[in-house]
Amino acid sequence: MLRSSRAVGLSAVLAGVVAGLLLGALLYGDDNSRLSGGTAATLSTATPASVEPTRLTAPVTSIATGPGSADPLSMVRRAETIVLAARGDAELLAAQLALRLRAPLLLAATPSGSEAGSNRVAAPDDPTAELTATFERLGVVRAIVVGPAALERNARLGGARDVVRLPEGPQQRGHRQIIRAAAAAASGAWVADMDGEPPAVEELLAGRPPAPRPTRTAVLVRPDDDSAVPLVLAARAVGHTVIPTRVNDLRADPAVIKRLAELRGRGRPPQVVLGGRAMAAVEPGIVAAHLATVATGRQLPGGGQLVIDPRRPHARRYVGLYGVTQSPVLGALGEQPVNRSVARAKQLARRYRRVTDDVDVIGCFEIIATVASSSAGRDGNYARERPIADLAPAVAAARRAGIYVLLDIQPGRSDFLTLAKRYRRLLRQPHVGLALDPEWRLRPNQRHLQQIGSVGIDEVNEVAGWLADLVQHERLPQKMLLIHQFSHSMVRGRERMDTSRDELAYVIQMDGQGPQGAKLETWRAITAARPDGVQFGWKNFYDEDPVVRTPADTMGLTPPPVFVSYQ
Repeated sequence: MLRSSRAVGLSAVLAGVVAGLLLGALLYGDDNSRLSGGTAATLSTATPASVEPTRLTAPVTSIATGPGSADPLSMVRRAETIVLAARGDAELLAAQLALRLRAPLLLAATPSGSEAGSNRVAAPDDPTAELTATFERLGVVRAIVVGPAALERNARLGGARDVVRLPEGPQQRGHRQIIRAAAAAASGAWVADMDGEPPAVEELLAGRPPAPRPTRTAVLVRPDDDSAVPLVLAARAVGHTVIPTRVNDLRADPAVIKRLAELRGRGRPPQVVLGGRAMAAVEPGIVAAHLATVATGRQLPGGGQLVIDPRRPHARRYVGLYGVTQSPVLGALGEQPVNRSVARAKQLARRYRRVTDDVDVIGCFEIIATVASSSAGRDGNYARERPIADLAPAVAAARRAGIYVLLDIQPGRSDFLTLAKRYRRLLRQPHVGLALDPEWRLRPNQRHLQQIGSVGIDEVNEVAGWLADLVQHERLPQKMLLIHQFSHSMVRGRERMDTSRDELAYVIQMDGQGPQGAKLETWRAITAARPDGVQFGWKNFYDEDPVVRTPADTMGLTPPPVFVSYQ
């Protein structure tokens, strides 16, 4: 610890330049920088203990920052060394120092008797009362002050036995760069020490706490939230992982998913702190509901755990082949072996990618799992249920190739839920969703091709609830639930469609065939009166459409389709 309390004496001429060089060396280890014209208080050889974290009890905790909000040091239980600065001009300089010294940053009000800039706050009546309470709570022994002599005096009056003061100087980095550097440090990539550091720097580094033991707590902040810097530095000092993100739904950020999965321990997700002015505004309950899924690290083709991100629903499209594997009769999917179907689906995706800007296009298989049959069969339901063993090779090939899969149900006189449950084993895979085809849903005594089938919305909602429960129970990424429709009568009561479960992405595909004029008229009818939370899809028929729409024409539809299949 410091054996004396005195300021670092720098000449007025060299103060700004030296401070900039000092902090540049502290953060980035520039071995060309040298400190001259000043001395530092002598540090003892005793090394302070690591900064200790406060024990968090909730899975998700919100800590807002900024004037008048929660204390960013609430994550710290004990810290013998802190960096102290006045809010305003010295903040970034002090933050760079705290980052290198593995110390929390405490921002105090501008002390009376010092010059206040336009962005500084007024001093309280008793400028040391808050400091005294904080120092006592944390057990502060050493304060490294960046700022005026009055702040150094307040640090001593607040109870710090050892005080070192550095003058203010030019800022080396901005808030975003500090958050980014703290995130790297929290992942274990500490900024390396350099040989030949200036004596004052060497003494400060020699007296810093040892690297903290990593915790299983992640602190999520917006990368451009300047109010979050003290919280980020406190998190780094106690060993928490700092993760910058711009999303509210963590399932939308592949990097967050990866980092939280790395922090997972013994099957349990890490604790999460929503930090800073912006991130703390996110509803903790929503984050907690998805946390176990996010921490599995499972990701969909294209990355992330959202099939469709509701913030940017058209930023990702799905384009693929429909049919029965190894059978050319019912669609393009079966016109070639599975490995060639993979190549064909990826080629289709590339064609669409070339005509879309800033859009991620994912290849897709829509595999008919139960096929409408002209004969009743042994169970009398006029549907042929394909064994899982017949579907599994294509599902596995799609997974390896980064292709999304939909299992299509043509139920005959059975119901969608009964048949969907038969394929639960396949639906437990992250990249497999479900498609319902009401054209082939028969009522008692009906036969295929004698009328267009239909389904009531209550049955659709029942399937959606079951599938969403499966996603939640198995901690799976979001699944697509696609419903075929080319006439209003096919989905009775569609306006009551329940889209409340965010475990699912709801898509209605207009899958009518024929001349483009007739198809566009049907498209306008189906996309009118859109249920909340529903996106739309389109189908192109190679044989039945006299003219097949080009990828550019298909993507030019209004509203833009998020799903396109070829039959």
